[in-house]
This record gives sequence, C-alpha cells and structure tokens, in this order.
Amino acid sequence: MYRPVTVTPVMSTLSELVLLQLHGDFLTSDNLQFGFKKETGCCHVFFTLTESVKHIVNNGSKVHCTVLDATKAFDKVLLNGL
Repeated sequence: MYRPVTVTPVMSTLSELVLLQLHGDFLTSDNLQFGFKKETGCCHVFFTLTESVKHIVNNGSKVHCTVLDATKAFDKVLLNGL
C-alpha cells in the first residue's frame, strides 16, 4: 500500500540523473545566478554585491537595496486555497 509513495522519489531521482547526463550541457543559467549551482555560495553573492555597490558609489550614484527573507514563506501558504 505504501510502496508506490516510496518508489516515486527514487524513480524521479534516477530519471533526473539520466536527463542531466544527456542534456546537462544545455541546462545553463546566467552567471549572476548563484542559487542551486555547483561551486557557488553566499560568499560569492556577498562579494558580487559589495563590489557592485563600491563601483556604483565610486561613480557618484546612489544605491538603494531591498532584501526579502522568504525562508518561512511556504509555511504561510494556505494549501486548501490553491
């Protein structure tokens, strides 16, 4: 009774690995995308942000920054309403 539920993630993981092997070269993202990529992390994001802000300020412009923390966003979604 519970077997299909436990086999589904294994089968989807295997199919994702096969698709990644076949078409991984075509699945690229922008160089400014840092999430979910190998060999990138928070340090790369902070370095890019601080260097961009330094460059903009040194050229005489103002910088306005907005930060959105969405870590608990999915806990607040009304799943019945979807």
